Amino acid sequence: MPEGEAQLHPLAAYKGVELSVADRPLVAELVDRLRASGGFGPISIAGPASIHARLELDADLIDTDSSVAENLRAALRHHAEREHRQVAIMACDVLPTAEELRDLAALHAAGGPCACWIPLVRRPEDDSRLGSFAWKPRYDLQVRGEAQPIHVLPGHLTVLEPAALQLDLVLGVMDVAYTTRNTPVGPRSRRMALGVLSLLLRADLARLARGRPPALTWRVLGCGFWLARALRSGKVSLEQAELRLARAFLTDDRRGDAGTARGLRSPIVDVLSLAEDVDTQEEADFLHLGHP
Repeated sequence: MPEGEAQLHPLAAYKGVELSVADRPLVAELVDRLRASGGFGPISIAGPASIHARLELDADLIDTDSSVAENLRAALRHHAEREHRQVAIMACDVLPTAEELRDLAALHAAGGPCACWIPLVRRPEDDSRLGSFAWKPRYDLQVRGEAQPIHVLPGHLTVLEPAALQLDLVLGVMDVAYTTRNTPVGPRSRRMALGVLSLLLRADLARLARGRPPALTWRVLGCGFWLARALRSGKVSLEQAELRLARAFLTDDRRGDAGTARGLRSPIVDVLSLAEDVDTQEEADFLHLGHP
């Protein structure tokens, strides 16, 4: 929660199981909508079997109960064993319709394969459409053909080609971000900076031991500082952001794809439900979610 939002009540639960829509657990409804969309599959749920097995979901269950990064690592390992070249990852506390999911899958397919596809959600000008989600952080991006910056929210869907990304680095940065998420902004920034720096230095030492140039620290920190400064100024273009992130996180042999359609793509979509991840009781109430 951001500072100054003391009136919000964070949820501490397995939200996909503890929240319900039409008297069904949220995760069960999401699995059915993914399947009905026809654009995703085979479907897997990464979470503790002790919590999810009783739901008898129409999906593979990956038994894991650790940090977000470790749960993702388990899910990616599951799909790698089945030789799935591309994997879509979605949070279990968002609920797009089957039609929205079908349109998102079609949009991804229309652009062709890429290392990482991360749709961003256009933020409505009218805050009443956001309701209890209005506190979510927004970002301003310059988009070709638009006179004014576009206000966007993070979406909670990613399609990636695991072999094209430095996954240990990506998941390590994610771990640092999540373990500091409930810290006030000032201390959190310092802890994140130190955590990411330590991660990068260890990664570069490992690269050096394998006879590869230790370039990660400089490249990733340079990307991060540039992007943070540019986002604060509101003067960063979508293409610049895509290019910088691709240069930081693509593998050495795929870095040449940065700035191309095969690198990292972040289309701006009008699927508000993709940004409505339920973090608070107020957000659950706004979406009329109950408890099964």
